[in-house]
Amino acid sequence: MKELATCLLVCALSAACAEEASGLAPVPVSLAIRSHENAGDFRRDDGWMVHLDEARVLLGPIYLRAPKRNITSQVWQWLMPHALAHGGHAQTLTEGQVIGEYLEQVAVDALHSKPTELGTIQTEAQRLDRLSIMLDEPRNTQAAKQTQGHHAWIVGRATNGTKMVEFSCGLDIKGDSDDAPENLEARRRIDQVLLPGQPALNGPAELTITLELERWFDLVDFETLVEGQNPCGQASSTMLGQWYLGVRRPEAFSAELEPEEP
Repeated sequence: MKELATCLLVCALSAACAEEASGLAPVPVSLAIRSHENAGDFRRDDGWMVHLDEARVLLGPIYLRAPKRNITSQVWQWLMPHALAHGGHAQTLTEGQVIGEYLEQVAVDALHSKPTELGTIQTEAQRLDRLSIMLDEPRNTQAAKQTQGHHAWIVGRATNGTKMVEFSCGLDIKGDSDDAPENLEARRRIDQVLLPGQPALNGPAELTITLELERWFDLVDFETLVEGQNPCGQASSTMLGQWYLGVRRPEAFSAELEPEEP
């Protein structure tokens, strides 16, 4: 029975993968990254006003993913519904197939009024469910210059009545000395940047990623930072940790796919 179940599982997965890979024509997708107008000035719900003089971030690679599939779990549920079926099988399938990728790194000025154009990539003709975005360390001298040698760089101030917090912060996402490489990659990757409605890629399209700068600061507790000097003066500072958690949230980015006009 075990051998039969294994055989049926392999056959089912092979058929599904063959079906997934067949008939998928390449589709050109133009990529761009932008910010909202006046993104450097906003008021938080707690009354703090935030003004940014500088905000730059290094983004890329960027992976386009199809909707998640759980083929293996479904097959196992059919074969052995009471024993072996669970969502941990075939993790690469459950994470969603990569249907397109931008492998370069780009330094984005988040306060610039015009979108940063990344060029055109070829993708598979499928539905686009979400993006995975990497926050890597600078790959070259020019990138490092844009962010003062960090993954991201911000300068600004937050005010609330007579209270003020001035900050100059460089974000470095590093692993522990004994950390596995995949753990460091996970710390630098933002998953689940969802596309509304899982739009279909069936012709030339434009994919725009928007930086949601307000969300970067959702978890920063300015009240506890009023009395100090630059709150990002130490690598282990509270604000750096809170900023990192804000940038890593999927809500810190949004994305929209639009068909290109003929």
